[in-house]
Amino acid sequence: MQCLDRRLRRTDDREGIEERAAAGWCRVRSRGDSAAQLRHGLLCAVERARAQRGETLFVTGAAGGVGLAAVDLGRHLGLRVVAGVGSDDKADLVRGYGASEVINYRSEDLRDRIKSITSGDGIDIGFDNVGGAIFEQMARSMKWGGRLMPIGFTGGEIPQIPMNLPLLKNYAIIGVFVGAWAEKFSAEAARMNDTLMQLLADGKIRPHIDRVLPLEEAGDAMRAIANRTVQGRIVLKIR
Repeated sequence: MQCLDRRLRRTDDREGIEERAAAGWCRVRSRGDSAAQLRHGLLCAVERARAQRGETLFVTGAAGGVGLAAVDLGRHLGLRVVAGVGSDDKADLVRGYGASEVINYRSEDLRDRIKSITSGDGIDIGFDNVGGAIFEQMARSMKWGGRLMPIGFTGGEIPQIPMNLPLLKNYAIIGVFVGAWAEKFSAEAARMNDTLMQLLADGKIRPHIDRVLPLEEAGDAMRAIANRTVQGRIVLKIR
């Protein structure tokens, strides 16, 4: 395992190597599509949303690798973070990363809870990587002038929403596809990555490692992710 940035590499420090790998700044043989792309993509998404300290950020899939990174960055940026999860056993984790409120959208009415949490105002920033019916409910829970950002569709369904919803509340829907963005704007992507590496080196953000497995168990790791039993990241070690 090789670390990609000198600020995060010390030859006598093995204790934090898994953490750095989970953040995407250590590699196993090749860089590939590392979690670093996800992390700088998240910061890009927050910046694209013009996030202001004190605004309300709602994150779906908040206990997963991408979602938990969004929660962590939102906390660092001074946002009021509301975490959406699919089971109650994930609540403590997201609270530990900065979520002030947690919604279990499988057992609670998402729109009613958002209305209650925001005193009826709705959410300033919606960060969705689940899609389907959850995105549709978020589209009906936005604040006037808010920003709704589809990041992915891990639920398997690409949502379709009535376009009168953003029209009536003057909110924006902003797509974020970090891979294409990084290729098209490589200099900006490099600067974004440097910012995130410095935040990690300073201990201001921290990836959560669910488990560390040998490379030979990569298949088990993929199945765990597919079954949604992973909180944060899995790190694969070659030795």
